[in-house]
Amino acid sequence: MEDKTKIRLTAPEMSALWGQYQNDTISICVLSHFFKKVEDEEVRPIIEFVLNFSKNHVNRLKEFFYKEKFPVPVGFTADDVDAKAPKLFSDTFVLMYLRNMSILGMAASSLALGTITRPDIIAFYKDVLVSFVKLQDLSKDLMLKQGTYIRPPFVSTPDKVDFVKKQQFLKGFLGEKRPLTTVEITHLFINIQTNMIGKSLIIGLAQVAQNKEVKEYLLRGKQLAQKHMDLFSDVLKKEDLPAPMAWDTAVTDSTTKVFSDKLIMFHVTAMIAAGKGELARNFSSLLDSEYKNKLIQREEHKILEWRAEIIGYLGEALFEEQPIVSKKITKWARDIGKLAVENGLSLSQILKSLTLFRTVIWDVFTEELQQRKFAAITMLDVSKKIDPFIDQINHIFVEIYEIYNNEKMKLAYMALEELSVPMVPLSKGIAVMPIVGQIDTQRAKLIMETALEKGAKLQLNYLILDISGVLIVDTMVANNIFEIVKALQLIGTKAMITGIRPEIAQTVVSLGIELGTIKTKATLEQALAEIGFSKLD
Repeated sequence: MEDKTKIRLTAPEMSALWGQYQNDTISICVLSHFFKKVEDEEVRPIIEFVLNFSKNHVNRLKEFFYKEKFPVPVGFTADDVDAKAPKLFSDTFVLMYLRNMSILGMAASSLALGTITRPDIIAFYKDVLVSFVKLQDLSKDLMLKQGTYIRPPFVSTPDKVDFVKKQQFLKGFLGEKRPLTTVEITHLFINIQTNMIGKSLIIGLAQVAQNKEVKEYLLRGKQLAQKHMDLFSDVLKKEDLPAPMAWDTAVTDSTTKVFSDKLIMFHVTAMIAAGKGELARNFSSLLDSEYKNKLIQREEHKILEWRAEIIGYLGEALFEEQPIVSKKITKWARDIGKLAVENGLSLSQILKSLTLFRTVIWDVFTEELQQRKFAAITMLDVSKKIDPFIDQINHIFVEIYEIYNNEKMKLAYMALEELSVPMVPLSKGIAVMPIVGQIDTQRAKLIMETALEKGAKLQLNYLILDISGVLIVDTMVANNIFEIVKALQLIGTKAMITGIRPEIAQTVVSLGIELGTIKTKATLEQALAEIGFSKLD
């Protein structure tokens, strides 16, 4: 039996293993500090549990790398953490951090299981998933016991099934107000909790960061997290729904270095990436069901990646060189435009989704600029950078659909042309080609090609060209027919013309058109009789 573990690693397997190694090594560094400083004896065993399975993961990952002769990633080590440094976070925060870690871990391992194929790596990620599920249970149970678990809002149970009756419903969260759906409530609640943990984490990391630029970067992140918490909480409160309460006791006043700036930046960048993905998920909840059903054959996580990717590019537009960003956005738009065509999305649907992108993104930028009290000219500068790229995507989508429609028209025209020049075999060596409509140069060429190709294939002795459906026969048409007959004679096929109506005959004579030696008959019946066919009595 074939050893399936000897199959080469695929790209998704490489990226999954590489990312898992980075995440597990950073977890070991952060949790080793937590473990040294934790005072709550109920939290300590949970930290120890995570430390143990993270170390186990690292050992198993190294075995994969060695076996595949794959370079072991440069992860995080004891040099990136001072486990003996003063306590930086409260035990309550550590417990919430562990629960959030379980949520991210379950999501990441589930995603990996959907993209990998090797049995040994699948077995590994199943174990990873089980570990994070257990962490979720342990952390949630203890939070419930200690009274620190924040329950999502309750809503009344519906008494009947209702349906969306107007497309205006989709704009309800962004424009004309309507009650929030449970999906929107869930996204708002998750965003508040994520930003709450992120804000506390960033405050602590900013206190101990050594590099000035890193500190400034983290402080901007803190302001952004607070802005999102205020914004999402306000939406829930306006609907008379409870928003999670913020707490400011998660961080001590220690400024002693605990983590390296490298570890800090990696950790915060990972948080930003997760937040970008959440924004993409929020955008998905606004799209109509028909649009999403057309993309059903694509994995949901892949769709979210695409949306998070463009949101990231538009963010880069504010500080990166425009040609660099333009190149990335152009590639994204061309890839997504082609996928939209392949999945049968209409141009109106794809442009509507782009409009929603503009709305969601501008809501974020507007709130950020208002929160930080930027001048109107700053808003204009942001608009000058963002809007042209969205317009660029719009133009590329239209261009792709135009090319696609032109190709469809071309194929349809070719199919119509083939149908317009049929050849009907009557008997061995005898066929008739009924010609209907106008004969121009292009069509005459097609008639000749069809007659010669099928005449040779069917080994025809006689081909009857019936022109009773041709409305006008002038000098050009007559010359075209004459050329077709001569070409047929060269391959040994005798041609005969039928269906010359009286008015066509008068036109031919008045124009002085000479048909030469071409045999003509008034009807198809006469032509068949000439060849030797006769009616059965």
